[in-house]
Amino acid sequence: MKFFLVILLTMTSLVSPSTAREMLTPDRPLADDETLVSSGSTFALGFFTPTNSTNRYLGMWFNKAPDRRIVWVANRASPIVNSTGLLSIAPNGTMMITDQKSKRIVWTVGNISGSAVPAAQLLDSGNFVLKRDADNSTSRYAWQSFDHPTDTLLAGMKLGLDWTTGLSVVITAWKSHDDPSEGEYYVEMNTDTDIYLHSSSGTVWRSGPSDGINLRNAGLNYTFVNNSQESTFSFEANDRPTILAASPGGKVQLLAFSLDSQRWDLLWEEPATECDIVGHCGPNGICDIESSTVCSCLQGYVPRNPGKWASADWTDGCVRNTNFDCRNGTDGFVTVARTKLPEFSTPTTRATSLDECRLACLRNCACTAYAIDGGQYGCVIWLTDSLSNAVRINDFQQDLYVRVASSYLVSPVQPRKRKHKKLIILVCLPLGVIILATVACILLRRKTRKRGKMNI
Repeated sequence: MKFFLVILLTMTSLVSPSTAREMLTPDRPLADDETLVSSGSTFALGFFTPTNSTNRYLGMWFNKAPDRRIVWVANRASPIVNSTGLLSIAPNGTMMITDQKSKRIVWTVGNISGSAVPAAQLLDSGNFVLKRDADNSTSRYAWQSFDHPTDTLLAGMKLGLDWTTGLSVVITAWKSHDDPSEGEYYVEMNTDTDIYLHSSSGTVWRSGPSDGINLRNAGLNYTFVNNSQESTFSFEANDRPTILAASPGGKVQLLAFSLDSQRWDLLWEEPATECDIVGHCGPNGICDIESSTVCSCLQGYVPRNPGKWASADWTDGCVRNTNFDCRNGTDGFVTVARTKLPEFSTPTTRATSLDECRLACLRNCACTAYAIDGGQYGCVIWLTDSLSNAVRINDFQQDLYVRVASSYLVSPVQPRKRKHKKLIILVCLPLGVIILATVACILLRRKTRKRGKMNI
């Protein structure tokens, strides 16, 4: 009996490592009940069924997180309705998922004919790669999951545009928590190094410098790159699993797995308030969540639709109240302090100082505002009649300078004169009263003495 038990244990120890393999080769496909595990046991890849569903998908998750939060799905648009799924690689290097019952191919990538021994490998970064040669780990990948994410950005992945290949990497939320097919919301990075959350009906949220500060405060070490090769956003791994995800409910979320509580902690989320929603105050409006009115027009502008504005429907925004006087050069600027800058399409000028930036805007009759961006751009000017999505943030050190007609400018001399006049009146009036009262008392006393002498 003991002999058979030893044999059984030995066979189990031999089988276990094989089920935790990291490689997929033409002669070793992955069945529905098997998983690939990365070399450091950080990630696992296998078939799964979402909650409240009977469909089967090939997905990836953090191997040590007990909740199996899925961070990548292969066949999100084509589920398998039974447990006969098989992931395999053909001799020509095509990787595919097959429903063995119906013989239907539900997902396929790559075609690297001429390869010696094509293989797929689950890396410890969470990148699932298709290689031309199983023995060559340094060759250029024929395909990689990092270029085709679903709803989640992992450390080391790049969100954005690769100008050399034309690749655009976006993340798209699940349709629901039970359905990994493409949902309504997706996240992308634009060429102005802002991150955008879009829905099927338009843009929902746009990042800004204040979000960068909040991400760093949350412990995320991130990088924006904007050059002739790429315009991308990425972040580095830290001491615990961290992801940036698009939620089915229309949020961009930064989550980290707590090894102590064994759950995912929400570190950052946008949009967090109504002021974070794009277009909430309309063109030329500014949003201030701490203000009782929330939305107000930038100085020099009035509500486009006063009736709707009064009923707290601010989406029509504001229009300029007085035209500029560019010909005579009488225009000036008012400061809108502590502001998340509006969207801009004219990034920068050659100006290097605040004064030079002001003059660059003043000399251009189409310029409606300027600012010194604290990031990579420097002097930014707006050549538009629509300053969109300005937000006041009280603890944020960024000023916006809005162009206005001279009637909105306060003379630097007149206020002082008025102030001095008020001060003279306030001082002289009581002093005059005291002097008059004193003179009156003296005259009254003299008159009284005169009458006394006459009586004697």
